[in-house]
Amino acid sequence: MNNLECIICIGIPASGKSTWATEYVRKNPNYVRLNRDSYRYMLKDQGFTEAKIEKLITDMFYTGIDMALAAKLSLVIDNTNTKQSVINELVEYVQYRADVRYMLFPISLEEAISRDLARPKPVGEEVIKKMYDSYEILMDSFNLVNQTQKKYIYKEPITNDLLPHVTIFDLDGTLAHANSKRGYFEWDKVDRDDLDLKIYGMYKRHRASGDRIIIITGRSEESRKPTEEWLDFYDIKHDGLFMRPKDEFKKDTVIKRQIYLEHINDKFNVDVIYEDRQSVCKNVEIIGTKSATS
Repeated sequence: MNNLECIICIGIPASGKSTWATEYVRKNPNYVRLNRDSYRYMLKDQGFTEAKIEKLITDMFYTGIDMALAAKLSLVIDNTNTKQSVINELVEYVQYRADVRYMLFPISLEEAISRDLARPKPVGEEVIKKMYDSYEILMDSFNLVNQTQKKYIYKEPITNDLLPHVTIFDLDGTLAHANSKRGYFEWDKVDRDDLDLKIYGMYKRHRASGDRIIIITGRSEESRKPTEEWLDFYDIKHDGLFMRPKDEFKKDTVIKRQIYLEHINDKFNVDVIYEDRQSVCKNVEIIGTKSATS
């Protein structure tokens, strides 16, 4: 059986990416197209949106990737993708589920500006110049080599007898559920969330056994105070609460991987992680620990 494929388009605005991508998915029924601008125009009918909308778009974009691959559909991603960090993040996200192929759209700066002026919704000369600079840096420094899907091989976590053991819990969708009591970005209202009694029961067993407990969440640091109040209300004691840095809008899987590498890896033996998202679990298992979905 052939692997699924993720085609990552690379090019500045007006370079022809979306025209090509739209035609490609029309001719290839097993491919779907994902583009952040499409979400922007769907949600706000504009090409630039405020930070909280960008966070929503990020979640929608990566959820789209997850759902497409789960449905056995290949992807064409026609964002500009002119920064190596953006490409690395995409590749890391799909590399165990699909082959990766790059499609380049070279164009002169002058031609891109001219084409942009003729479009119904131009992005403007300054934006194009900025992205053109990023594109040139990328072309000079990044080795764009297509890669086949990586095979996930489970490795038993290595323990270090000199390090303490820890159990990690996620919050949203695991220990806590909003249940329509607050909006997606209403960080000041997270203390209204309902407690998941099943996961809470697991927490109590670990605590009664004397296990060290750490909580890792994709919530913004802005919600630390009401989050701590919620934990106190339900008598959930912990030995550390790690959160998404303020004004950081990367995908939860990326944020939690960063937290794990910075604060957990080589500092603790992780016995188990309670987490509702399979994508997060796969990320931490690749690093080297065991996880349990809720």
